[in-house]
Amino acid sequence: MNWKYNYLVDQIHRTSYKKHENFIVGSLLHDPELEDLKPCTQFYVDRTDGGYSLLDLFYPQINLAIEIDEPAHENNIEADNKRQTIIEEKLECAFFRVKVKNGNVPNQIQKLKIKIKELRADAKKKGSWENWKEPVRLNLSKAKATQNNTLFLKIKGEIPPDELLARQTGYWRIDKRKQQKINTVVVVHDSIVTKVFGEIEWHVWKENPTKVGYTGVEVKTNIELGTIIEDWTFQQTVTYSHDVY
Repeated sequence: MNWKYNYLVDQIHRTSYKKHENFIVGSLLHDPELEDLKPCTQFYVDRTDGGYSLLDLFYPQINLAIEIDEPAHENNIEADNKRQTIIEEKLECAFFRVKVKNGNVPNQIQKLKIKIKELRADAKKKGSWENWKEPVRLNLSKAKATQNNTLFLKIKGEIPPDELLARQTGYWRIDKRKQQKINTVVVVHDSIVTKVFGEIEWHVWKENPTKVGYTGVEVKTNIELGTIIEDWTFQQTVTYSHDVY
């Protein structure tokens, strides 16, 4: 089956529990004039305080952040504006809000599509445009064989932004011998490599001394962010490169 189709189905599925968001995102993803753009729904944005913010939709090729303000957002205008400022400063991106309460949503969608096409044309003119490429796929056993001193962590599902960093960094049962060998941690979220950390420092969980967490800094390795890790079918959420065993 076509890899792009599979990706788009997964992206739309993430919005299925919000009817307005699902309608608006679906309109964009079904538009053949936008099929060369990679949409990222429920997109996590790193904050400067080490936490995350969550975007309804992000187009990385044109650096456009999109928020769909459903009626419930009217009670959180101040918080939403503050979060928008944080995202704009972090990504240095353009920002577009679809305000459902204002009505005439189809017209707002058309204005958004015009904005998207303008940004795409501008990116191509400036030479910053990058084609949407099929993601790299890597079998878990090969990843374990080719990486050195590496811990692989598996997390699943949509995680509230304020809880994501904690899910990425602890806590697990990892014996001290392995801790001493590990210098890289690869986070695999729903089969996709989302973070790679180096300069690992361990700390014991106060609530359960048999488990440890870690701190680290983001690094680049020969495993690219966005790589799809295949065949991690067993239930364990922790595994290691072969040299750690």
